[in-house]
Amino acid sequence: MEARTLRDHYMGGYCLSSLGSYYNQLKMARHYHSLGDEDLKQHCIDWLAFIQSKSETMFHRYLMVEYLQLGRAPTEDEVLSLTTPEQYREWLKATHERLLDQYDGDELICYLYLYGYCQGDVYTALVVLISVVELGLAFRTHNPDQIEASVSRIQTIMERWKYFGESIGELDGLQNFSLGFYKIQSKLHGPLELFSSSEERFALILDDLKESLTLLDNLQESLAQLLPGQDDESDSEHSNFAYSSQAISDLDMNSEENLSKTPDSKDSDQSKDTSPNS
Repeated sequence: MEARTLRDHYMGGYCLSSLGSYYNQLKMARHYHSLGDEDLKQHCIDWLAFIQSKSETMFHRYLMVEYLQLGRAPTEDEVLSLTTPEQYREWLKATHERLLDQYDGDELICYLYLYGYCQGDVYTALVVLISVVELGLAFRTHNPDQIEASVSRIQTIMERWKYFGESIGELDGLQNFSLGFYKIQSKLHGPLELFSSSEERFALILDDLKESLTLLDNLQESLAQLLPGQDDESDSEHSNFAYSSQAISDLDMNSEENLSKTPDSKDSDQSKDTSPNS
């Protein structure tokens, strides 16, 4: 079993929850494809092709989480096939609970994991919100209930994320965990407040929301570099995993039949407890 680094714990949390950004898009594409509009159907087909193109990234994130759980690279026989949003949610819930059990009594690595988890969860919820707004503007598929739910979810996660950011930020050399959180909070505060106004103003908010996604990506990269990790040549997220990404590249989205498997209309279903007492 290889020693897991502080970077592994942070990145494992981020990878686990941020994977939801792809699976939620898959679920949304199925739903909107079922609405009947031909232009919207074509958009969904193109959307699915985009998700498919990210299968290698998804697989690396999955392997990072499995490495964190096992303390080693999973064998080829141990690799799970997560081709549907439902399979992902079941794996996420079980994995999150198992990791929290492992962290019993280890406050720093637990907080790093939960910080990353909250950050990835905000990323996922933000992707859902942007997608719903863009579809509403382009195809008049306005979904105020989902917008309200996404905004509320982001605000709830931000409160949890703040706790872990402030706690880690008190340690020498890790102040950027707190500063990074506040930078994202400041960027999102105005746009999220504007969602209580008229839909005509939504187009003005999109650029700020997309910039927030970029900031979240940049924050993940910069914070990972602050933490002790493996040497570049043996980075646990990208090395020692000589498998095909087939477990994810066969995402259940390639046929009319699969696109017609319409789940419930709620686009995001990632509710879980990330409180410090978990």
